[in-house]
Amino acid sequence: PIARRSDAESADQFPLWVAGSSPAKFIDRENLMNVSSAFENLALVHEISLNSNFELPSSPTNPIEKAVKECVHRAFWDKIRDDLREDPPEYTSAFQVLMDIKKMIFEVIPEDRVRLRDEVESNLDEKLLKQQIDNGCFEVDRVTTYLVELMSRLCAPVRDEHIKVIFQNVEYFRGTCELLDQTKIDIANFTIKQNRSEIEAYSCLLVLLSSTFIELF
Repeated sequence: PIARRSDAESADQFPLWVAGSSPAKFIDRENLMNVSSAFENLALVHEISLNSNFELPSSPTNPIEKAVKECVHRAFWDKIRDDLREDPPEYTSAFQVLMDIKKMIFEVIPEDRVRLRDEVESNLDEKLLKQQIDNGCFEVDRVTTYLVELMSRLCAPVRDEHIKVIFQNVEYFRGTCELLDQTKIDIANFTIKQNRSEIEAYSCLLVLLSSTFIELF
């Protein structure tokens, strides 16, 4: 006769998504997503520690994801451009983009640079700009000129030519958003280079912890 496995022996044969040995316990979706995210972060830290030339990509590496993103962005910015070319211009969508730009600017300005943050708040004051739009006296040239000057201070010198090109055409809001996204990546890559030794040490610790974690399953 075929020997019957004990509960403990059977538990050892459960697939990886089953946690524990007795009684069997399934991982819920939230915990499974957390585990997946943790291992993605581990893989990223590990890659950074091994590749001395590692840099975060400026755009999606997946061709399908890249194509979808470009298509959606093109439709969105075409609408903004058409609104601004109306007579009189329609600023509703552009105003929201401008407020998004303001948020992005604050993301790249360190909190200890209080004076600069106050300057941005003063020049891109939401209530004041909204009043100007409602009263038909929104000064687009003043806002874009300020953004040019501000971006030249915030971005790395290598982006100077990019800044000039952006403000030579009507799609300055789009160019500013894209440049701010690139600036955040530049800052992240600079931070990685400046803290490589700490990242390498952290990677070793994560590998050790992940090995311990896997043994628990």
